[in-house]
Amino acid sequence: MPAFQTDASVEIEANIETVRSTLTNFKTWPSWSPWLYVEPDAKVEFHGVSGCVGAGNSWVGEKTGEGEITLVKNEPSRLELDLNFIKPFKSHADVYFDLTALSNTKTHIRWGMNSSLPFFMFWMTGEMAAMIKSDYHRGLLLLKDHIELDEIPSRATLHDLHNVKQMPYVGLHGKCSLEEIGDVMSQQFSSLAQATTDMQPSEVFTICNHLDVKSGVMDYTAAVGVGVAQAIEAPLVRGKRSACKAIKVTHVGPYRHLANAWYMAISEQRHGKYKLVSKAPAFEVYRNNPKDTNENDLITDIYIPIKP
Repeated sequence: MPAFQTDASVEIEANIETVRSTLTNFKTWPSWSPWLYVEPDAKVEFHGVSGCVGAGNSWVGEKTGEGEITLVKNEPSRLELDLNFIKPFKSHADVYFDLTALSNTKTHIRWGMNSSLPFFMFWMTGEMAAMIKSDYHRGLLLLKDHIELDEIPSRATLHDLHNVKQMPYVGLHGKCSLEEIGDVMSQQFSSLAQATTDMQPSEVFTICNHLDVKSGVMDYTAAVGVGVAQAIEAPLVRGKRSACKAIKVTHVGPYRHLANAWYMAISEQRHGKYKLVSKAPAFEVYRNNPKDTNENDLITDIYIPIKP
């Protein structure tokens, strides 16, 4: 069986006991699970005594599939769990959380998995490891807010299929890792705003030209819609966002949680078996300005073009 390993980590402003008790209380998992976020109506059942070996949960959902996870080791600095998937295919994984107390009020947490794929999926081990790492990163950010803020300021809504109009734009091309993209794009949009002040820009959006799943590097265009063609100078680029029919998801909350909305849109595309449009890349539209809007009220629309 082709094996793979992956992990993600984050620092949480809470003592190690608080973090451990949250992780071993499986009734908190629906609040911060990166998968149940997408399908909150999935059926979840709990078993065992909270905080003790043998505790866990099971789930059944249309998009999340079916499976069960159980705590098998509960030590001060390490938790180990058995994860068994039933659908979409049977598989087993060893999951762990490594906890390190950085101070009396700060904990480093590493969430990892050791697993394997059916032999006929050997070619997917690298991609699968990268995908789960991304899911774990989303989940840890949700867990961090759950513990630190006692709430999760991230709400995503799936809409009916949406008809998108063509949009001429002026933009700046960029390429960077997903870890850097927030800071890099902030700088680019500031430069873009200064360069397009006289162009009467309408929508502000990012076209996701290509994402290398394994490396986590995104090729994108930070853009503003313009109604009238005007002369531009390098490094500005000009183009037209294609008219299309698209899956639409609206996210309300900080940009750090945008990946949840993307995951919801991608899950809908896969679950609905919609075919992608190769010449019409996905994009996100920013409905308000982060400079004068509370981050919890930021509104972003995600669009994934599909074939009719």
